[in-house]
Amino acid sequence: MKHLFFILVALSLLSSGCDKNKESNLELVFKATHEGQALVMYDQYNASNNRAIIYKALEFFISDINITNTDGSVVNITDVDYVKLSSLTTQNKAEEGIKLLFTDVEAVGSFQSINFGVGVSASLNAKEPGDYSTTSPLGDEGNYWTAWNSYIFSRLEGSYFDASNNKTPFLYHSGVDGSYQQLSFNKDFSLKKGETTTIEFELTAEDIIFKDGSEIDVPNNPISHSGAEGTDAYNLALSTVRNIAQAIHIK
Repeated sequence: MKHLFFILVALSLLSSGCDKNKESNLELVFKATHEGQALVMYDQYNASNNRAIIYKALEFFISDINITNTDGSVVNITDVDYVKLSSLTTQNKAEEGIKLLFTDVEAVGSFQSINFGVGVSASLNAKEPGDYSTTSPLGDEGNYWTAWNSYIFSRLEGSYFDASNNKTPFLYHSGVDGSYQQLSFNKDFSLKKGETTTIEFELTAEDIIFKDGSEIDVPNNPISHSGAEGTDAYNLALSTVRNIAQAIHIK
C-alpha cells in the first residue's frame, strides 16, 4: 500500500507538471480613437460635415472569447468580460487603453485567429446577476434589465453637435439576444510557456455615429433602450451595438 501511495503521488505531480508546461498568459488591449486621435472621454471632437461629438460612455460586454490554433482546434479563454472605455478620462489613460489579462491559459503554440462576441451570448443571458459571483462582470446588477430579462450589452452616451452647434444629448443602451454580435479576427500569434502575449484592438469611434451607410440620426433619435424585436427602439439599439462591433479592428 505504501508503494502504491507514492506511485499515485508521483503520477499526480507529473500530471500537474504537464499542465504547467502548457500554461501561458494572454492580454487583450482595447483602445478607442476618433479620427486617429486617442479618444479621451468628455473631450469634444470634430466630425464630418461640420459636426462635433463628446463621448461620455462607451462600454460593452465581450463573451465566448476563444482562439483558433493553426491546426483548427479552438481554445476557450473565458466566457465573458467587460470593456469599459468610459474610464479613459485622461490622455495617458486613453493611450494605454483597457487591458484584460487572462493568466494560466492552458495553451501554447501557434494560433491564427481570435474570436468573441460583443454583448452577452444567449446561454449566459438566460441567467441573472444573482446566478453569478460578485467578481464576475455578470454579477453586476447595474448592467441588467429586469424588464427585458437581459443584460445591457453596450452603452453609448454623449452629446452631439450639428453644423449650427445645436446640442443633442444622446443615450443608447442595447440588449436582448437578437443584438449579440459575433466577431472573428485573423491574426498570426503564438503563446509561450510562462510568457504574456498581447493583442491590441482599436475601436474607431467615429464609425459608430457617423459612418456612411450606417449613420445614426442622433437629433431625431437621441435615446433608445432595446425593446421587443422588430420595434423602432430595438432597431435603433441594434444599430448602435452593431456599429460598435464593426468599429473594432485588430492591430
